[in-house]
Amino acid sequence: MNKTELQRSMGENLYEARVRAHLTQEELAELAGISPSYCTNLEHGRKAMSSVILRKLVDALHISADSILYGNDYDIHTLNILSMLRGQPESTLAFVENMVHFLLAEIDRYEKEHREEALL
Repeated sequence: MNKTELQRSMGENLYEARVRAHLTQEELAELAGISPSYCTNLEHGRKAMSSVILRKLVDALHISADSILYGNDYDIHTLNILSMLRGQPESTLAFVENMVHFLLAEIDRYEKEHREEALL
């Protein structure tokens, strides 16, 4: 992948992350401390971003840098969750862990019920 292709890919990934966050370019630019026109140029792949700007963008979007570099896939979701939890107090982490256990058990129960219904 050459520089132009990387800029274009990262711009597309930035755009997708911004849309998922329900932010306008202006809102993201303000949160990241960059100009709206620079944000537009990044999303369109016309400008490259420094590591400092990448950090500001991922902090503003509450995602991992991998989301911008590689796009959205299963591993990225895991990294995004970790990024959101980074710096949270122990009590919050314990609560979230318990909630994840509960939700996964509920999903498993739901899927099992529907598999059994499909067999009938």
